[in-house]
Amino acid sequence: MNAENFLHIQRFFLFFLLVSSQILFSPPLSRTVFAEEKEVLSSEKNAAEEQARISAEIEKIRSYAEMSLKTGAESVQELQNRLSDIEKLGKEIETEISLYEIQLSGHSNLLLLPEARIEDLIKAQSQHHAALKNVLEYIADIQSKVSLITRQQQQTADQYSLNVSQLANLKNEMPRTPVTEKLAEDLNSLIDLIETRQEVLGKIRNIYEKTAETLVKTRSRLTDLSEKFERIIAEKKRQAIFMREKSTIVSLRFSEIREEMLRVPARSVSLLGADYQRIAEMGPVPPTAFVLIFCLVLIFVFRFRSWCSFLDAQGHLAENYPSRHFVLSFFSQSLPLTGLLLYIAVFGHIRNLTASLSFYRPLVYILYVWLWSRWGIDFMALWNARQKKQIPESLRKKLRNLLLIIRVFTISMLTAAWLIGPESRTVLLLRISFYMAMLAWCLFFWRKYRETIHRPEERPVSPRLHHTAMVGISFLIPFGAIFLELIGFGNMADFWFASWSFSFIGLLWAWLLFRLLREWGEKFRDSSLITSSEKKNRRPIQWLLIQFCWLLWGSNVLLAAVFAWHPDKSAVISGYFEILTHSLPVPNMQISILSLFYTVAVLLVTHAGTRVWRMLLSEKLLAHSGFDPGLKNSITVVSSYLLWFFGILIALSIIGVEGQSLAVAFGGLGIGLGFGLQAIFNNFISGIIMLFERPIQVGDVVEVGGIWGEVKKINVRSTEVKTYDYATLIIPNSKMISDQLTNWSFNDKRVRRSVYV
Repeated sequence: MNAENFLHIQRFFLFFLLVSSQILFSPPLSRTVFAEEKEVLSSEKNAAEEQARISAEIEKIRSYAEMSLKTGAESVQELQNRLSDIEKLGKEIETEISLYEIQLSGHSNLLLLPEARIEDLIKAQSQHHAALKNVLEYIADIQSKVSLITRQQQQTADQYSLNVSQLANLKNEMPRTPVTEKLAEDLNSLIDLIETRQEVLGKIRNIYEKTAETLVKTRSRLTDLSEKFERIIAEKKRQAIFMREKSTIVSLRFSEIREEMLRVPARSVSLLGADYQRIAEMGPVPPTAFVLIFCLVLIFVFRFRSWCSFLDAQGHLAENYPSRHFVLSFFSQSLPLTGLLLYIAVFGHIRNLTASLSFYRPLVYILYVWLWSRWGIDFMALWNARQKKQIPESLRKKLRNLLLIIRVFTISMLTAAWLIGPESRTVLLLRISFYMAMLAWCLFFWRKYRETIHRPEERPVSPRLHHTAMVGISFLIPFGAIFLELIGFGNMADFWFASWSFSFIGLLWAWLLFRLLREWGEKFRDSSLITSSEKKNRRPIQWLLIQFCWLLWGSNVLLAAVFAWHPDKSAVISGYFEILTHSLPVPNMQISILSLFYTVAVLLVTHAGTRVWRMLLSEKLLAHSGFDPGLKNSITVVSSYLLWFFGILIALSIIGVEGQSLAVAFGGLGIGLGFGLQAIFNNFISGIIMLFERPIQVGDVVEVGGIWGEVKKINVRSTEVKTYDYATLIIPNSKMISDQLTNWSFNDKRVRRSVYV
């Protein structure tokens, strides 16, 4: 074989190897290439899907941003409108404050005038109190609005921070696409809108704070001047009593009275027209509210009166409790007039109508005089109808005529003082005529009294001390008033008669309540013979309530005496409430007479409510439930303890005991449990276990230490078991749980006993 042939063979062999390798190795390589191409296509698809998802999320965020832009624009527009309204309101408040400042200057000058009248000072004080009330309402309203603006500013600041961070993330982490560019533009607009909202809220808050600062300064000045008003009016009232008037009975001329009477029609039209104008300026809401509330008060009063009559008839009070029946009948007869007077007085005080309406104060006084005389007439009628020792009819008619004389003359003087003036000659003439009529009545009454009580054919009896005192006081009142009028002290004469009238009213009610409390005490002492365990359990609380009522009666009698003879009645009432609300120097507590009264009232209400709840639960709600008696008793006892728990918490909160103090007390209790109260706490837990697990129930027959008995009551600390020898075992609950005990009627009420003969 030559070289050329060998070269051809070698080339063929190489070609064969190349073709074989191509056949052997080309399929895997092609599969790898295809796999790579497929992976590239899959990654491109995933990237497209991720891009679509991100685009959808961005589109959703952009829709939210657009919606926020729309609502934010509306909110900003609303705030801008509100800003304009607040600016107007601020200007109106500034104008009103300027009027108050002018009023303050006028009142300050009035207080400095030594010849200022008490009526003008009282009217100015009422206007001053109305201004102070309005300023306090403005301050409270603005403080609430400032707190609301503060919350809105905080929310706006949080929203601003969130949008700024979203915009930064969008610019740093997201690619620049048309969608992201649009979202960034929306976020920028939203941030600008939030900045505008913050600016508007800041302006609103500045207006509120500026107005509040001005109002606080005005409040301070009004408060300082209020104290001066109270002090100067009290001094003026004391001075007016001892001040001698220029117009006395000696200088009285009927020509002047005739001129005053001729001016009455024109003055009455003027006063009523001014009052009507003030009522019209109030708008339709206050008069409508007055009428509606008045109707509701009348409905309530008449319903309460019918309930008193029903209570009197159902309880047979006339036979069992005569004093209670008398007081209830006496109170219910004058209840509509009493409710009317209280409603008009309270409504006028709240709405400050005594200063704005000229007829309101005389109307309140007229109703008071009518009620006072009505009490006297009703008292005499009820006394003769229900008491054995009656007032003779002739004397009762005389006393009734006296009350009618007082009613007619007092109403005439109040009307004349309203239409003409308190210092007019007509009022002076009416006062003198009234005192002379009273003096004449005294002369005729005591002569009739001697003829009625002491017959001419009977031997004269020496007068008793109380009879002499009554005669002396009855003549002293008109004689003293006439003497004071003659020497020119008309105000002192008015005070003299008004103080005696208040004294008689207080004496009447003090006597009625004295009889009521005395009858209650007598019934309580008579009930000591009753051996019922239920009534014995009520005795300590009832005794405590009676003593508390006696203490309250004595303090109110003392208050009535001071109120009757003190020249400034409002100072007596305010001083009385200051004494009641004065806090005792006890750290971390607010103990006062009034808070102690409320605490005792809450505990008494809790006690009564617990008893009613136990009765209602056992006899009404669970009566037909199908539960066994033990389960009923457990539910009743546990719910009663819960009521007591909440009642004690309320009582502690009234006297100012805080949660921190309770935590300290419970901490001390825990230390006490660790040292010396383990047995008590063990009995307490055992009682709770017995109430829930109910191994022993009320009514079960048990055997304890060889003694048989019936379970009567399961308390928190102990269990009462009554033996068949009528002895009561007081067994600690821990003994009932830990020691061995035989329950003969646990599953079956049938009990078997072995009797050895």
